[in-house]
Amino acid sequence: MNDQNLPSQKSTPGSDLEFSGKGGEFFGIWIVNILLSICTLGVYSAWAKVRTTNYFYGNTTLGGSTFVYTANPVSILKGRLIAFLLLGSYSLLSNYSPELSIGFIILIALLSPVVIVRSLKFRFQNTEFRGLRFNFKGKVSEAYKIFLGGYLLAMVSLGILFPWWEKRRKEFFV
Repeated sequence: MNDQNLPSQKSTPGSDLEFSGKGGEFFGIWIVNILLSICTLGVYSAWAKVRTTNYFYGNTTLGGSTFVYTANPVSILKGRLIAFLLLGSYSLLSNYSPELSIGFIILIALLSPVVIVRSLKFRFQNTEFRGLRFNFKGKVSEAYKIFLGGYLLAMVSLGILFPWWEKRRKEFFV
C-alpha cells in the first residue's frame, strides 16, 4: 500500500480541537452545583450554569487557546425568573380558564422566535476566543419565517416539507 495517498492526521479540519477535562473533576463541580441549587431552591442554578460552561470552555482548546464564557449569572437568573413567571401564569390560567390557556400557548408560540434569537445572541456574545467575542447575526424576522412560516408549510404539506424545514431551522442556528 502506498502511504503517499493517505491524508496526514494534521490535515483534517478540527484536528487541533481538544478537550482536556476529567470526569472526576467535573463530578465535583456538578455535585456542588446540584446541592447548592437544591439548597437555594434553584436560585444558584444560574451560577451553576456559568460555572459548568466555564469548565467546559476552559478545558476546550483550539490551536492552543481556550474559550471563555463571560455571562453574568444575574442576567441568566432574570431570564429564568421570567420563564418561571410565564409557566406559573400558564398553570393558573389552565386551572381557571382553558380558553385563556390556549390563547396563552399561542402567544408563547408567537414569541418563541424572539426568545430563540435573544438566547442565541446572549450565548454568543458571552463567548470569547483569543479575546474576541462571538456574535449572532440572525434576525427576529428571519426566525419568524423559519420557525413559524416553515412550521406552517410543513403542516399544510402534511409533513412533505418537514425535511426542508428542519434543514432551514438547523442552518439558522449555524
